[in-house]
Amino acid sequence: MNQKEFNPLNFSLCFAPYDPRFFSSAWIEHVPFAFALTQMLRPRTFVELGTYAGASYCAFCEAVRQLSLETRCFAVDTWCGDEHAGYYQEEVYQQLRAYHDPRYGAFSQLMRQTFDQAVEKFDNATIDLLHIDGLHTYDAVLHDFQTWLPKMSSAGVVLFHDTSERIADFGVWKCWQELRNQYPGFDFIHGHGLGVLFVGSKMPVAIEMLLATPTQTQQNIRQFYSSLGRRFTQDQSLANCRKDVEDQRSHIQAQRAIIEDQQQYIEAQKVNLEDQQQYIEAQKVNLEDQQQYIEAQKVNLEDQHRYATELTRKIEELSAKAENLQQQHQLEMNSLRESYELSRSWRLTKPLRALSARLSR
Repeated sequence: MNQKEFNPLNFSLCFAPYDPRFFSSAWIEHVPFAFALTQMLRPRTFVELGTYAGASYCAFCEAVRQLSLETRCFAVDTWCGDEHAGYYQEEVYQQLRAYHDPRYGAFSQLMRQTFDQAVEKFDNATIDLLHIDGLHTYDAVLHDFQTWLPKMSSAGVVLFHDTSERIADFGVWKCWQELRNQYPGFDFIHGHGLGVLFVGSKMPVAIEMLLATPTQTQQNIRQFYSSLGRRFTQDQSLANCRKDVEDQRSHIQAQRAIIEDQQQYIEAQKVNLEDQQQYIEAQKVNLEDQQQYIEAQKVNLEDQHRYATELTRKIEELSAKAENLQQQHQLEMNSLRESYELSRSWRLTKPLRALSARLSR
């Protein structure tokens, strides 16, 4: 290989690992190039317009930290969101601060303001590396570029994210095409696209070699950084798979615990059912005994009924006999009374009858 050709292996920081907390970002596949670009430029000042959760910004900060550069880094954002990134809560900013401040706070600053407000805080020709990743409409991107262009140094490089996106009203691609007609640049297709635009007058050697790379070699370079970037995406997919596996294991363990509880419950219910069956059997025996007792009582009742019926019949017969005897007794009494009366009247009339007999002689 010609020594003046760009060789990505000369910038080995591209192989460095990165914090997996940022792997879900759309920018993550450009981290290897961000590391390499920082190593190429060794910028004095880096500014990012549109930071959100910090995936890209912290990548540049991490490169500065690992290279022990004297770079000053500035992240400019309102941390309220926009129509493309979406609107989000305060916790996004607070989480970024909690991660950023202890690691990069010595050389980096989070500037919570609009891009137009922040631009006044920088002197002209002082920014070596600018990353534009705010609202992605054509007008917004062009406005940000034109507003911040005077702040770029003689070695200035401007990055544009989402140069491959043409959905809805995304206009980065259009702005990028127009600017490429005015300035030398290099673009990556992967990771939604990343444009690298040189806007200074004194091009760093590494950037000059990159931009002078033959077309076929450019494809190799794109493929090289794309492959490294996909490593993060694949690591994220692997981490997600592992998490899914752990979640599934936890779910299976939870289900096993539930099943064991259910089995214990079923066993307890089985014992309870056996006790109930035994109770039912005992109740069944008791019921049969009661039925037998009822049958015996029924037979006894029938016997008593027959006895009562027979006794009633005998009582009726005796009552009839008693009534007959009473009638006979009454008749006898009447007869005796009559006899007595007759006898009495006979005695009373004896003198009269004697007188009558004498007179009849």
